Amino acid sequence: MSTGAGPGSRSDYSMQLHNFFQKEENRGNGGRLAFSEQGMGPAHNPVWTINVHIDGEVWGTSSDVRKQVAKNWAAREAMIQFRIPFLDE
Repeated sequence: MSTGAGPGSRSDYSMQLHNFFQKEENRGNGGRLAFSEQGMGPAHNPVWTINVHIDGEVWGTSSDVRKQVAKNWAAREAMIQFRIPFLDE
């Protein structure tokens, strides 16, 4: 399992991805960004799988016992696939 960056940090990839699409939407170029989530396993300790959807297609997926960590890494994968530069690199 990976460690995730806290909200507001430069490595908060889900926020970076959201901000990128917000800026593109303001320019008239934005695609539709959505996240889907699914918890599997026992109710007291689920493993979360998060998918990042851009215009209805899955561009990033990650799983972790912590939902926010899975979301962050799925967003990072989507940024790589969509060739969006990271703010911390």
